[in-house]
Amino acid sequence: MSTPKKEVMLENVTCPLGCSKSDEVILTGCDLLHDLPGEFTVVKCRTCGLMRTNPRPTSDTIGFYYPDNYGPYLGTQVAQTLCKPCD
Repeated sequence: MSTPKKEVMLENVTCPLGCSKSDEVILTGCDLLHDLPGEFTVVKCRTCGLMRTNPRPTSDTIGFYYPDNYGPYLGTQVAQTLCKPCD
């Protein structure tokens, strides 16, 4: 059974730590694990050094890159627990 193809939307984001826009491209690569389409650019904030993918898939479309057979998901089970508020 094949999954319908979904268009992946990308968004450019500034450093989540609030730094001014000053990114340096570190590398651009592709998916070698599942051979999914697209190029991924890793940038480094010149102010704080944080590295991240930018542009990145939107929260609505990022699931495309994490199929059911994505390695870290295999054999895992998330337990449902109730969190108590911190005092």
